[in-house]
Amino acid sequence: MDTSLLMQIALAKFKQFFIFPNQPFELSVVTYLAVVTFALVLIMGLIRKQIRWTILLDIIAEYILVLSLLILLGNMIGPIRSLTPTVPLVMIVYSLTVMTMMPNKRLLLVVGMSFSIFALMLSKTTSDLEQSFIISYENEVKFSDKIVTSVQELGINNFDQYRLVIVGEKRFNSPLTEMGEMIGNTHYNWDLDSPTGSNRRVTNFLSSQGYKFATVSPTDYRKAQRISLKMKTFPAKGGIKILGKMIVVNLKNTDIVN
Repeated sequence: MDTSLLMQIALAKFKQFFIFPNQPFELSVVTYLAVVTFALVLIMGLIRKQIRWTILLDIIAEYILVLSLLILLGNMIGPIRSLTPTVPLVMIVYSLTVMTMMPNKRLLLVVGMSFSIFALMLSKTTSDLEQSFIISYENEVKFSDKIVTSVQELGINNFDQYRLVIVGEKRFNSPLTEMGEMIGNTHYNWDLDSPTGSNRRVTNFLSSQGYKFATVSPTDYRKAQRISLKMKTFPAKGGIKILGKMIVVNLKNTDIVN
């Protein structure tokens, strides 16, 4: 890839994740905290007439460490879990650095409480993401069982001889659902731009549930897309159609709200 283009992409990703506010991970807080920490150490050093260059260099080095994946790849920094434990540890170091520079105990208490509140907020975000995963998984299992039951009602039980082709997408949202990089998405709405849509993931997911269907090819998917234009939306009657050894399931791009 052209170097200038690579730099443009990296800069865009840097702004997206580390400058502008981003839910639910708030990685931009690392940047703000780094700037505050650097400025505080520098100002306190000037006031005391003893600038701590090693601490300033340490702050810069830690921030470069946070950006290391972006610097190395020049593109995506994900999955987000790749940034742990680097980001949390750097944030802790910055927080402790700020607290040690506080000359007033009351001010130190305020800063400590602020960081504690922020830590609790991040803990809640982590909990919400976990709940989102659990809720999405449970709904996917129920929805998959509904598809398989409908297929069985059509007299098909030897699943390994049939190709189940999903057209469209389905999401499973609730008031507790948090959208993350991957969490909040499902097997039924992932990889829609691939030659077989989401079918590779759906087939593997159904296989993990004990329903082993044959592999879907790009040709199967294109054919199913044409056929689905005249079909109703599952789970309505007419939302499933059997053509030889191919089972077409037409999904509508809507959310299921629980």
